[in-house]
Amino acid sequence: MTFIRRAVVALVAAATVLLPAATAAAGTSTAVSDPCTWRETDPSTGLTRIYCGFYDGSAYTDRGDTGRRVKEVQALLRHKGYSVGSSGIDGVFGSATERAVRSFQASRGLAVDGIVGDHTWWRLRWLQG
Repeated sequence: MTFIRRAVVALVAAATVLLPAATAAAGTSTAVSDPCTWRETDPSTGLTRIYCGFYDGSAYTDRGDTGRRVKEVQALLRHKGYSVGSSGIDGVFGSATERAVRSFQASRGLAVDGIVGDHTWWRLRWLQG
């Protein structure tokens, strides 16, 4: 991905996270849109890779972790229709995120352990086209 595309994706993701907080503080309400807007299709496989603008790696992620890596997991889960709790994409891997990961893993035939390792990252990021 080019530098400009990464910058645009990061800005969109930041606005998606920060705008609802700012409007809530101002006493107004807004729906959080899907931050997973960047997609890349591999023409040789027909698979489409999803990126939500928070983290582009695949490091081991589990309960108790915080930060951009967790936000990416939460955004990908929400993109696929899983609830990550009432706090939404907050960057905290708590019980609601763990439940969502376990549910996702079970639905994809993965080992259900609540941990986002290589196989879970791959299933979260890639779609069959």
